[in-house]
Amino acid sequence: MSEFWTPIYMEHVQAVVERLFRPHEQNDALAIIWQMLRRVNRASDNGLYGSCYIGRSELAVTSKTTERRVRTTIKRLINAHQLTSCSTNRGTVLTFTDIDAYIYRRPADDQADDQQVTSERPASDQQVTSRTPESDHYLDKERKKERDIDNSASPEQAEPKPEKPAAPRWQADLVFVRWNDLHADFPAMLRHEELTEDRERAILQAMRTYGGANVVLRAVENYAQVLDGAEYRWNHAYTIEDFMRRGVSKFLDEARPLENFLVRSADAQADSKREAERQELSAARQRLCERIEELRANVDAGTAPPGDLTAVKNQLARVEERLAKLAKG
Repeated sequence: MSEFWTPIYMEHVQAVVERLFRPHEQNDALAIIWQMLRRVNRASDNGLYGSCYIGRSELAVTSKTTERRVRTTIKRLINAHQLTSCSTNRGTVLTFTDIDAYIYRRPADDQADDQQVTSERPASDQQVTSRTPESDHYLDKERKKERDIDNSASPEQAEPKPEKPAAPRWQADLVFVRWNDLHADFPAMLRHEELTEDRERAILQAMRTYGGANVVLRAVENYAQVLDGAEYRWNHAYTIEDFMRRGVSKFLDEARPLENFLVRSADAQADSKREAERQELSAARQRLCERIEELRANVDAGTAPPGDLTAVKNQLARVEERLAKLAKG
Protein backbone atom coordinates (compact mmCIF):
# COMPACT_ATOMS: atom_id res chain seq x y z
CA MET A 1 0.00 0.00 0.00
CA SER A 2 1.30 3.47 -0.90
CA GLU A 3 2.15 6.10 1.64
CA PHE A 4 -0.81 8.04 2.96
CA TRP A 5 -1.09 11.67 1.93
CA THR A 6 -0.86 14.29 4.68
CA PRO A 7 -1.63 17.70 3.14
CA ILE A 8 0.14 20.35 5.21
CA TYR A 9 3.80 21.14 5.88
CA MET A 10 3.04 21.91 9.52
CA GLU A 11 6.64 22.81 10.37
CA HIS A 12 6.69 25.49 7.67
CA VAL A 13 3.35 26.95 8.78
CA GLN A 14 4.59 27.18 12.36
CA ALA A 15 7.87 28.76 11.25
CA VAL A 16 6.03 31.47 9.28
CA VAL A 17 3.69 32.19 12.19
CA GLU A 18 6.54 32.42 14.68
CA ARG A 19 8.33 34.93 12.42
CA LEU A 20 5.31 37.14 11.71
CA PHE A 21 3.19 37.07 14.85
CA ARG A 22 3.65 37.79 18.51
CA PRO A 23 3.21 34.86 20.93
CA HIS A 24 -0.32 35.80 22.00
CA GLU A 25 -1.38 36.04 18.32
CA GLN A 26 0.12 32.77 17.11
CA ASN A 27 -2.65 30.36 18.09
CA ASP A 28 -5.32 32.30 16.15
CA ALA A 29 -2.97 32.84 13.21
CA LEU A 30 -2.31 29.10 12.95
CA ALA A 31 -6.03 28.35 12.95
CA ILE A 32 -6.75 30.99 10.27
CA ILE A 33 -3.94 29.83 7.95
CA TRP A 34 -5.02 26.22 8.37
CA GLN A 35 -8.61 27.05 7.35
CA MET A 36 -7.37 28.89 4.25
CA LEU A 37 -5.11 25.99 3.29
CA ARG A 38 -8.03 23.58 3.59
CA ARG A 39 -9.86 25.56 0.89
CA VAL A 40 -6.93 26.35 -1.39
CA ASN A 41 -7.14 25.38 -5.08
CA ARG A 42 -4.65 22.58 -5.81
CA ALA A 43 -5.28 22.28 -9.55
CA SER A 44 -2.51 23.98 -11.52
CA ASP A 45 -4.25 23.99 -14.90
CA ASN A 46 -6.83 26.73 -14.27
CA GLY A 47 -4.66 29.70 -13.26
CA LEU A 48 -5.95 29.63 -9.67
CA TYR A 49 -3.37 27.32 -8.14
CA GLY A 50 -2.80 28.35 -4.52
CA SER A 51 -5.91 30.58 -4.38
CA CYS A 52 -9.03 30.46 -2.23
CA TYR A 53 -12.35 32.29 -1.94
CA ILE A 54 -13.54 32.72 1.63
CA GLY A 55 -15.32 35.51 3.48
CA ARG A 56 -13.81 37.00 6.62
CA SER A 57 -16.92 36.22 8.64
CA GLU A 58 -16.85 32.56 7.59
CA LEU A 59 -13.13 32.37 8.25
CA ALA A 60 -13.65 33.82 11.73
CA VAL A 61 -16.33 31.24 12.55
CA THR A 62 -14.38 28.22 11.30
CA SER A 63 -11.18 29.45 13.00
CA LYS A 64 -13.02 30.18 16.27
CA THR A 65 -11.72 33.74 16.40
CA THR A 66 -12.89 37.29 15.52
CA GLU A 67 -13.19 39.08 12.18
CA ARG A 68 -10.77 41.69 13.47
CA ARG A 69 -8.15 39.02 14.10
CA VAL A 70 -8.79 37.60 10.62
CA ARG A 71 -8.25 41.02 9.00
CA THR A 72 -5.05 41.55 11.00
CA THR A 73 -3.68 38.12 10.10
CA ILE A 74 -4.38 38.47 6.38
CA LYS A 75 -2.86 41.98 6.31
CA ARG A 76 0.27 40.72 8.08
CA LEU A 77 0.66 37.85 5.59
CA ILE A 78 0.19 40.20 2.62
CA ASN A 79 2.76 42.67 3.95
CA ALA A 80 5.22 39.81 4.44
CA HIS A 81 4.68 38.66 0.81
CA GLN A 82 3.13 35.35 1.90
CA LEU A 83 -0.27 36.24 0.39
CA THR A 84 -1.65 38.40 -2.41
CA SER A 85 -5.17 39.80 -2.55
CA CYS A 86 -7.30 40.47 -5.62
CA SER A 87 -10.90 41.77 -5.76
CA THR A 88 -13.24 40.10 -8.29
CA ASN A 89 -16.98 39.99 -8.94
CA ARG A 90 -17.07 36.84 -6.83
CA GLY A 91 -15.32 38.51 -3.92
CA THR A 92 -11.75 38.74 -2.72
CA VAL A 93 -9.32 36.07 -3.92
CA LEU A 94 -6.43 35.28 -1.58
CA THR A 95 -3.42 33.58 -3.19
CA PHE A 96 -0.41 32.07 -1.44
CA THR A 97 2.72 33.30 -3.19
CA ASP A 98 4.57 30.03 -2.60
CA ILE A 99 1.87 27.44 -1.99
CA ASP A 100 4.23 24.50 -2.54
CA ALA A 101 6.01 25.53 0.66
CA TYR A 102 2.76 24.96 2.55
CA ILE A 103 1.13 21.85 1.07
CA TYR A 104 1.93 18.53 -0.49
CA ARG A 105 0.48 18.04 -3.93
CA ARG A 106 -1.50 14.87 -4.63
CA PRO A 107 -0.41 12.91 -7.72
CA ALA A 108 -3.93 13.30 -9.13
CA ASP A 109 -3.82 17.09 -8.84
CA ASP A 110 -1.22 17.50 -11.54
CA GLN A 111 0.36 14.36 -12.94
CA ALA A 112 2.46 16.24 -15.46
CA ASP A 113 4.08 18.31 -12.75
CA ASP A 114 4.82 15.16 -10.76
CA GLN A 115 6.66 13.67 -13.74
CA GLN A 116 8.74 16.77 -14.34
CA VAL A 117 10.52 18.35 -11.38
CA THR A 118 10.99 22.10 -11.72
CA SER A 119 13.46 24.35 -10.02
CA GLU A 120 10.59 25.86 -8.04
CA ARG A 121 9.72 22.56 -6.28
CA PRO A 122 12.45 20.21 -5.01
CA ALA A 123 12.18 16.59 -6.14
CA SER A 124 12.56 15.36 -2.57
CA ASP A 125 9.57 17.46 -1.43
CA GLN A 126 11.75 19.01 1.21
CA GLN A 127 10.43 21.99 3.12
CA VAL A 128 10.70 25.20 1.13
CA THR A 129 10.92 28.57 2.78
CA SER A 130 9.75 31.78 1.20
CA ARG A 131 11.92 34.68 2.32
CA THR A 132 12.70 37.68 0.19
CA PRO A 133 14.57 40.93 0.90
CA GLU A 134 11.19 42.67 1.02
CA SER A 135 9.78 40.23 3.58
CA ASP A 136 12.94 40.45 5.71
CA HIS A 137 12.72 44.23 5.63
CA TYR A 138 9.10 44.05 6.71
CA LEU A 139 9.92 41.66 9.54
CA ASP A 140 12.69 43.95 10.79
CA LYS A 141 10.25 46.88 10.87
CA GLU A 142 7.66 44.81 12.71
CA ARG A 143 10.16 43.63 15.31
CA LYS A 144 11.39 47.20 15.89
CA LYS A 145 7.80 48.41 16.25
CA GLU A 146 7.06 45.69 18.81
CA ARG A 147 10.20 46.53 20.82
CA ASP A 148 9.24 50.21 20.89
CA ILE A 149 5.75 49.35 22.11
CA ASP A 150 7.06 47.01 24.79
CA ASN A 151 9.64 49.53 26.02
CA SER A 152 7.16 52.40 26.20
CA ALA A 153 4.43 50.46 28.04
CA SER A 154 4.33 50.32 31.82
CA PRO A 155 4.22 46.94 33.56
CA GLU A 156 0.49 47.46 34.16
CA GLN A 157 -0.16 48.40 30.51
CA ALA A 158 2.02 45.73 28.91
CA GLU A 159 0.00 43.02 27.23
CA PRO A 160 0.64 39.56 28.73
CA LYS A 161 2.49 37.03 26.61
CA PRO A 162 1.17 33.58 27.41
CA GLU A 163 3.29 30.54 26.69
CA LYS A 164 2.93 28.96 23.30
CA PRO A 165 0.45 26.04 23.49
CA ALA A 166 1.92 22.59 22.99
CA ALA A 167 -0.78 21.54 20.50
CA PRO A 168 -2.74 24.34 18.70
CA ARG A 169 -6.40 23.80 17.88
CA TRP A 170 -5.76 23.74 14.13
CA GLN A 171 -3.71 20.54 14.55
CA ALA A 172 -6.69 18.86 16.23
CA ASP A 173 -8.75 19.96 13.21
CA LEU A 174 -6.11 18.45 10.92
CA VAL A 175 -6.31 15.06 12.68
CA PHE A 176 -10.12 15.14 12.64
CA VAL A 177 -10.29 15.91 8.91
CA ARG A 178 -7.74 13.19 8.15
CA TRP A 179 -9.77 10.66 10.18
CA ASN A 180 -12.90 11.42 8.13
CA ASP A 181 -10.94 11.42 4.85
CA LEU A 182 -9.77 7.87 5.56
CA HIS A 183 -13.40 6.71 5.72
CA ALA A 184 -13.59 6.99 1.90
CA ASP A 185 -10.79 4.42 1.46
CA PHE A 186 -11.51 2.38 4.59
CA PRO A 187 -15.32 2.20 5.07
CA ALA A 188 -14.98 0.37 8.40
CA MET A 189 -13.74 3.64 9.93
CA LEU A 190 -16.45 5.47 11.87
CA ARG A 191 -17.08 8.90 10.33
CA HIS A 192 -18.02 11.88 12.50
CA GLU A 193 -20.01 14.94 11.46
CA GLU A 194 -18.63 17.44 13.98
CA LEU A 195 -15.46 18.11 15.93
CA THR A 196 -16.99 18.46 19.38
CA GLU A 197 -15.15 19.88 22.39
CA ASP A 198 -14.78 16.39 23.86
CA ARG A 199 -13.21 15.09 20.64
CA GLU A 200 -10.92 18.11 20.39
CA ARG A 201 -9.73 17.63 23.98
CA ALA A 202 -9.05 13.94 23.36
CA ILE A 203 -7.01 14.69 20.21
CA LEU A 204 -4.98 17.44 21.90
CA GLN A 205 -4.25 15.19 24.87
CA ALA A 206 -3.08 12.39 22.57
CA MET A 207 -0.75 14.79 20.75
CA ARG A 208 0.72 15.96 24.07
CA THR A 209 1.14 12.36 25.26
CA TYR A 210 2.67 10.82 22.14
CA GLY A 211 4.72 13.67 20.69
CA GLY A 212 2.69 15.70 18.20
CA ALA A 213 0.24 15.55 15.32
CA ASN A 214 2.49 13.59 12.95
CA VAL A 215 2.82 10.68 15.40
CA VAL A 216 -0.93 10.57 16.02
CA LEU A 217 -1.68 10.77 12.29
CA ARG A 218 0.55 7.77 11.60
CA ALA A 219 -1.25 5.81 14.34
CA VAL A 220 -4.62 6.72 12.77
CA GLU A 221 -3.46 5.58 9.34
CA ASN A 222 -2.09 2.28 10.73
CA TYR A 223 -5.40 1.69 12.53
CA ALA A 224 -7.41 2.33 9.34
CA GLN A 225 -5.34 -0.19 7.40
CA VAL A 226 -5.58 -2.87 10.09
CA LEU A 227 -9.32 -2.35 10.72
CA ASP A 228 -10.30 -2.60 7.06
CA GLY A 229 -7.86 -5.32 6.00
CA ALA A 230 -9.05 -8.94 5.84
CA GLU A 231 -5.49 -10.05 6.52
CA TYR A 232 -5.51 -8.50 10.01
CA ARG A 233 -7.14 -9.82 13.19
CA TRP A 234 -8.78 -6.62 14.43
CA ASN A 235 -12.48 -5.79 14.13
CA HIS A 236 -13.20 -3.24 16.87
CA ALA A 237 -14.16 0.14 15.38
CA TYR A 238 -13.21 3.04 17.65
CA THR A 239 -14.85 6.44 17.75
CA ILE A 240 -12.17 9.07 17.30
CA GLU A 241 -12.29 10.13 20.96
CA ASP A 242 -12.01 6.52 22.20
CA PHE A 243 -9.12 5.87 19.81
CA MET A 244 -7.25 8.94 21.12
CA ARG A 245 -7.70 7.79 24.71
CA ARG A 246 -7.22 4.02 24.39
CA GLY A 247 -6.09 3.05 20.91
CA VAL A 248 -3.15 5.24 19.84
CA SER A 249 -0.50 3.26 21.75
CA LYS A 250 -1.52 0.01 19.99
CA PHE A 251 -1.05 1.49 16.50
CA LEU A 252 2.11 3.58 16.85
CA ASP A 253 4.81 2.70 14.32
CA GLU A 254 7.05 1.50 17.14
CA ALA A 255 4.35 -1.00 18.21
CA ARG A 256 4.55 -2.62 14.72
CA PRO A 257 0.78 -3.07 14.34
CA LEU A 258 0.96 -4.16 10.69
CA GLU A 259 2.98 -7.18 11.82
CA ASN A 260 1.45 -7.88 15.23
CA PHE A 261 -2.15 -7.93 13.96
CA LEU A 262 -1.39 -9.91 10.81
CA VAL A 263 -3.35 -13.17 10.60
CA ARG A 264 -1.07 -16.14 9.99
CA SER A 265 -2.24 -19.21 8.03
CA ALA A 266 -2.72 -22.55 9.82
CA ASP A 267 0.43 -23.95 8.21
CA ALA A 268 2.46 -20.91 9.20
CA GLN A 269 1.20 -21.13 12.78
CA ALA A 270 2.10 -24.85 12.93
CA ASP A 271 5.58 -24.19 11.54
CA SER A 272 6.12 -21.43 14.06
CA LYS A 273 5.03 -23.69 16.91
CA ARG A 274 7.35 -26.52 15.78
CA GLU A 275 10.28 -24.14 15.48
CA ALA A 276 9.70 -22.81 18.98
CA GLU A 277 9.55 -26.37 20.37
CA ARG A 278 12.70 -27.37 18.47
CA GLN A 279 14.63 -24.44 19.95
CA GLU A 280 13.40 -25.27 23.44
CA LEU A 281 14.37 -28.97 23.10
CA SER A 282 17.80 -28.08 21.70
CA ALA A 283 18.48 -25.89 24.70
CA ALA A 284 17.31 -28.70 27.02
CA ARG A 285 19.61 -31.19 25.28
CA GLN A 286 22.57 -28.87 25.78
CA ARG A 287 21.81 -28.55 29.49
CA LEU A 288 21.41 -32.33 29.89
CA CYS A 289 24.71 -33.04 28.12
CA GLU A 290 26.49 -30.65 30.48
CA ARG A 291 24.78 -32.30 33.46
CA ILE A 292 25.85 -35.78 32.29
CA GLU A 293 29.49 -34.71 32.09
CA GLU A 294 29.27 -33.26 35.59
CA LEU A 295 27.60 -36.38 37.03
CA ARG A 296 30.06 -38.70 35.28
CA ALA A 297 32.94 -36.92 37.01
CA ASN A 298 31.12 -37.11 40.36
CA VAL A 299 30.34 -40.81 39.95
CA ASP A 300 33.99 -41.51 39.15
CA ALA A 301 34.98 -39.59 42.28
CA GLY A 302 32.41 -41.47 44.34
CA THR A 303 30.45 -38.31 45.29
CA ALA A 304 27.28 -39.15 43.31
CA PRO A 305 25.34 -42.40 42.91
CA PRO A 306 25.30 -44.04 39.46
CA GLY A 307 21.50 -43.94 39.45
CA ASP A 308 21.52 -40.13 39.05
CA LEU A 309 23.63 -40.43 35.92
CA THR A 310 21.30 -43.10 34.49
CA ALA A 311 18.21 -40.93 35.10
CA VAL A 312 19.71 -37.95 33.29
CA LYS A 313 20.76 -40.15 30.36
CA ASN A 314 17.16 -41.37 30.05
CA GLN A 315 15.92 -37.76 29.95
CA LEU A 316 18.43 -36.98 27.21
CA ALA A 317 17.23 -39.98 25.18
CA ARG A 318 13.61 -38.76 25.32
CA VAL A 319 14.64 -35.26 24.23
CA GLU A 320 16.64 -36.57 21.29
CA GLU A 321 13.75 -38.82 20.26
CA ARG A 322 11.39 -35.83 20.18
CA LEU A 323 13.93 -33.80 18.18
CA ALA A 324 14.16 -36.58 15.64
CA LYS A 325 10.38 -36.60 15.18
CA LEU A 326 10.34 -32.82 14.66
CA ALA A 327 13.08 -33.14 12.05
CA LYS A 328 10.96 -35.61 10.08
CA GLY A 329 8.01 -33.18 10.13
